[in-house]
Amino acid sequence: MGVIVVLGVSLVTYSRHERLHPASAATDTTPPTLTADWTEGVAFDLCGTIAPPLAASPSSASIGIKTSGNGVINLQPLTNADTGHHATLGRFAAHYPGLTLTASSIRLPGGKLYTNGQSCGSQPGYLQVKTWSNPTSQSGKLYSGDPRQLLLENGQLITVAFVPKGTSIPKPPGTVVTGVLTGMTAAATKGSTTATTATNSLTPVTTATTTAPLSTSAPTSTTIGKTTTSSP
Repeated sequence: MGVIVVLGVSLVTYSRHERLHPASAATDTTPPTLTADWTEGVAFDLCGTIAPPLAASPSSASIGIKTSGNGVINLQPLTNADTGHHATLGRFAAHYPGLTLTASSIRLPGGKLYTNGQSCGSQPGYLQVKTWSNPTSQSGKLYSGDPRQLLLENGQLITVAFVPKGTSIPKPPGTVVTGVLTGMTAAATKGSTTATTATNSLTPVTTATTTAPLSTSAPTSTTIGKTTTSSP
């Protein structure tokens, strides 16, 4: 009986550790993988006002999903916990100091907590998320699940809004769009350069061998009076 109790406690402890430390989970082959270099954009609409973009993540942050500021999220996985189905908006929010995101509330660093049903102007507000698949897309769609479970995608734009139901949710500002496009271009250029460097490092070096030509000149003749001499 004592062995069973000890085993049960051990399993509970292990399960809790895995839940709190997803980095120890098995590798997820779903993109993004550990070699990914993705860029997303995010904005926050609080009762019709677009909040200033989040400041850059602390350099000490031990996570591969950070913001460089200006509304741009950089996704460069450091561990398996940043990859595949772990690469979510919720993971980013959970590791950004002062940012709170739940299934029904939002609080920006230093700001007030907005919870579903709370007054937003003359109507109750609700936490809603709208996404655009790429920076140039003009057609966005509302995300229907828990915003923390929203999977991040390369080039994706996200507006986290606390507004009355039926309110038109805007796309992130132009500065965010520009930042995402710039980040995607830089990542593509970096990837191309890396691939070229790897190819060049495998190119064999050919050493040319030069052989001096044999002399093919004909013998020369010199005539002095009636005497002819020939030199070989």
